[in-house]
Amino acid sequence: RNGGGGGGGAPARQRHYLEHAGAEILCMALHPGRTLVASGDAGARASVHVWDTRTLATEAVLAGGQRDGIGAIAFTPDGSLLACADLSPQHTIALWNWRAATLLSLTRGGAGAVLGLVFSPKDSSMVSFGQRHVRFWSRPLVGSGGGGGGWSARKGAFGAAGAQTVLCAAFVPSTAALLTGTSRGMLLEWTGHTVSRAVRLHSQWPIFAIAISAEGVAVGGRGGRLLVWPAGSTPMDPQLAKPVDLAQLATGLTDEYGRLRCLLTGDAPCVRALAFARGTLLLVTRAGELWQLGGAAPQCRLLLQGHCALRAPSAHEHGGGARSELWALAAHPQRAELFVTAGDDCTVRVWDAAACAMQCMRRVRAAPQCAAFSPDGTLLAVGGADGTTLLLEPDSLTELPIRPSAPHAGEVTALAFTPDSALLAVGYADGSVEVHSAFAERGAREPLRLLGAHVGAARSLDWSEDGSLLQSCCEGMVLAWWDVEGGGERIIDAEQVSDVEWATWTAPVGWPVVGILPQLSDGTDVHGVSRSNGRHLVATADDFGKLNLFAYPSAVAGSACRVGAAHAGHVSNVCWSCDDSRLFSTGGADMTVLQWRVGRTNNRLDPIDMPVGVSRAFDNERG
Repeated sequence: RNGGGGGGGAPARQRHYLEHAGAEILCMALHPGRTLVASGDAGARASVHVWDTRTLATEAVLAGGQRDGIGAIAFTPDGSLLACADLSPQHTIALWNWRAATLLSLTRGGAGAVLGLVFSPKDSSMVSFGQRHVRFWSRPLVGSGGGGGGWSARKGAFGAAGAQTVLCAAFVPSTAALLTGTSRGMLLEWTGHTVSRAVRLHSQWPIFAIAISAEGVAVGGRGGRLLVWPAGSTPMDPQLAKPVDLAQLATGLTDEYGRLRCLLTGDAPCVRALAFARGTLLLVTRAGELWQLGGAAPQCRLLLQGHCALRAPSAHEHGGGARSELWALAAHPQRAELFVTAGDDCTVRVWDAAACAMQCMRRVRAAPQCAAFSPDGTLLAVGGADGTTLLLEPDSLTELPIRPSAPHAGEVTALAFTPDSALLAVGYADGSVEVHSAFAERGAREPLRLLGAHVGAARSLDWSEDGSLLQSCCEGMVLAWWDVEGGGERIIDAEQVSDVEWATWTAPVGWPVVGILPQLSDGTDVHGVSRSNGRHLVATADDFGKLNLFAYPSAVAGSACRVGAAHAGHVSNVCWSCDDSRLFSTGGADMTVLQWRVGRTNNRLDPIDMPVGVSRAFDNERG
């Protein structure tokens, strides 16, 4: 999802299919031929894209008759037809001849939400499952039209097991028996339309995933317990299963400082998806990590890591609820390959852009809202939702015995170091701005200068080249200047700072960036602004899932820009690498971290490792 793991081997390489135009991807299915993928997206006009994993070329776009997003999708065993279920109140299930883009049948899936679809390898009959139901569908009559003709469904009988929400299902190829995993931790085997055997595998936790192949059967879910049956054995006998303790394996995934490289959502990883691949078992956890298990030990590798949506640790930190977004982003000022992100999963992560891998991770008590490196590269400041500011060592994320400020009533929303790294400006959600010594030891009387307050939360801070002036901007789009060297007095006359050289520029307003705002915009739909270190370009992150690249200064309203789109939902932040070779961006709701290549001659934006010319997502017009 967001970057490679620390499992060693060759650097990770990623490619990006971007034709969903910024819509969130809710489900995917692999074609039996193993080269095509179908992906369903969210939105009022739900659509399914079938595309080639080798070339990233779109083979088909299927839309019509369904709405509110595609929640489940499956190919028939021969790969000629595609079924998909939407998220509308009617839970509509459609059958497509996907190569001809022809809708063959459309019918309601029942009262309960449809969480998945699976086809029988024996007769191509279909099973839908979800909220307290399993339904067995006869093969619809091809050419029956879009009115649902030809569908014939029969509701499954749970018998003594009792009606349960079914979270996953798979057919055993050799016997065509159906296995389902439930929210009560039970594995059910179906004969015909009735449960023939039921085994409780987990006393408390749901079963989220079943994988069946010639290599065996794997079942996993919450609680960190994974059961693997060898090929030829029956998965309904727990005594024949090989248990894998993921919590124990996680303890071996540590960095050189002894910290876990994986993120646990509880005492153990929660398994959400499973697949056999070339003698190994792949699993995806609730923390958005891709694990690879293989070998006799079994050996464990982290192939992919990223921020994830987790419940906040306490109501105090998030006002009673989890926002589950990613906002903090900062690039190392001296090492072009390093950058840091931090979000509502209460983790701070250092990434190696060249290797597409996470270098280290640290869990913190309060969800970070912003981050900043000192220009000399020796300090990393992280501002939290609880009003505290942490200073960390950038390479190891070790907390330093320095406390630049006491906890504040509001969350920290902006941070900036002076060019000489001596002072740290801190902006808060209540609009106040403070300046602290960056090296004040705990308990020491530190120089604290209260500069005043904005009418809204401070959203950006920028220092002058000599470190004597500070520029701040709030959510009300009010730009203010402060004479820090002169005691923190506010500068009222803008002409006094008209010729000031600013070390950075992150404000969405001001004469050098007049042209970055879309027409009729009040500035609130621009979440991040970053001027390049070479001072000839400025990038913005907006509310429409786009990254915009302008010339700097951009002093004419409605200036032309290059546009890049890859995030689902709003882009929360953007910044440049120290050598301007890359742009880094973070998605707010999708919590995705992307790095972009900027063309040397035409300033074209491309996600790193994406073949040029594959996607039409980049253009020369304002989004």
